[in-house]
Amino acid sequence: MGIFEDSLKNNAVLFEELEKKRGKVLYDNLDELKFFQKGYGLAAKPCFYATRLTSSQYLAGFNQTQAVFKIIDSGIGMNHLNILSKYVTRDLEYQNDTESLQLRDEDGKIIENADEFFAEWGKHFPSTELLESQKWKVETLTNLKNKRDKLEYFAEQRPLSDIEQDKLFSLNQQIKGKYYIKQDGTKLSLKVNTGKDFYHMMFSVGGSGHNKDTLHRVMLNVISRNFATKGIQTAHVLHADTNNYHFHVIANAKSSITNKAYFFDKLDLFAIRQDFAAELTRNGINRGAVLKKDQPLLLSKIINQVDTLSKNFSVYESQKSKANKNAVQYKEVTLRKIEFLSKALHGEIKSKNDLNISTKELKDKIQVLNKIKQDLLSKTSLEEIEQTVKALCKEFASFNRKFEEVLTYEQKQGKNKASKKRYKSLNKQKETSVKEIKKAIKYFKSIRSKDNKAEVDKAIKTLKGLMNGRGIER
Repeated sequence: MGIFEDSLKNNAVLFEELEKKRGKVLYDNLDELKFFQKGYGLAAKPCFYATRLTSSQYLAGFNQTQAVFKIIDSGIGMNHLNILSKYVTRDLEYQNDTESLQLRDEDGKIIENADEFFAEWGKHFPSTELLESQKWKVETLTNLKNKRDKLEYFAEQRPLSDIEQDKLFSLNQQIKGKYYIKQDGTKLSLKVNTGKDFYHMMFSVGGSGHNKDTLHRVMLNVISRNFATKGIQTAHVLHADTNNYHFHVIANAKSSITNKAYFFDKLDLFAIRQDFAAELTRNGINRGAVLKKDQPLLLSKIINQVDTLSKNFSVYESQKSKANKNAVQYKEVTLRKIEFLSKALHGEIKSKNDLNISTKELKDKIQVLNKIKQDLLSKTSLEEIEQTVKALCKEFASFNRKFEEVLTYEQKQGKNKASKKRYKSLNKQKETSVKEIKKAIKYFKSIRSKDNKAEVDKAIKTLKGLMNGRGIER
């Protein structure tokens, strides 16, 4: 585990209870579902790599535009750093057809003189004597990166020719593999036996037209939490002249706090990306951070949820006359699940991802959800009203019986830690039931008509009496 996921876990103390519920079925907890509907609450909670496929938050981002964080490159030496800083600020000779941009530091202040700013970093880079024998490798690799960057810049301005596309592909292969192919076909290794001096990273927002002040605030918060607090110096710049708004970030590879180099593993990359997506969502730009490799798994999970919901609804309908069930609560939870699942399936159809599931199959699942929704909304029968009242009365009778058991135990054995804990737990459960009673009363009032007025008024009176006489109190 790298320092970034570790830091995320240290900051997640407040969400410990959420983590205990990771294995639950999608949105069994109604409060968590409400947070999702608001588009805010769940995005504020951390999602970890190991538990991502059982995370409600992670699944909620499935059909949203994806926020992206990636490390484009790492570099060695001041020469490469200076060229990179000019590239991201559009200040190289071949970029003279676009306006120059300004770098900002980790505090959001504009860097007036980039050369002086990065010269401070260079004081702590490895000495040139250590790299002298491998200097040609650094220079050759830097040259390849410059050629690659130039072609990628042109690709943003116009379509590349076939020859240029082949050249770009070859350059990317050589840079990734850290080798160079000479004119005679000889392959030379460009791997340098030393550490990294800096990283070149990109945070992609996705889409265009976003408020730039909001984006700068997002980026500062992400940098502060993930880099500045660890003593990692950064410089960043926003590219808002494309259809995909994104930030380029240059980060010193050594922490000023530990005076040691740091590294990224897949857990770190995931943690930072999740934090970036959450920060965007908190600022009104709803984003997910679902890994591409997880999309087939999450879609399969969504389809399974539709099938499970359909089976449970069939059981509910067949046993409606036999069981005392809170029909109001069941409808509310089921309708919310339907809303979420429908949105996810519609998003998948719109995105046209190649996940080996036909559009027809997805539309069939949507029809299943719509049919259940229609059946739920068509009408509330007097039988369901009666069942809801019976279910709530039965629940309160159970609470009172359990409270009596606790009091009887305390009279014989005296109060102790276990009895106090049990009493507290029962009180918490009962308060939840009181909330359900209030919802039921509100719903019954909304459906009251001339035809059912007597039955509905009787049900409301019973529930109010139940709520006012809450049972045993200390």
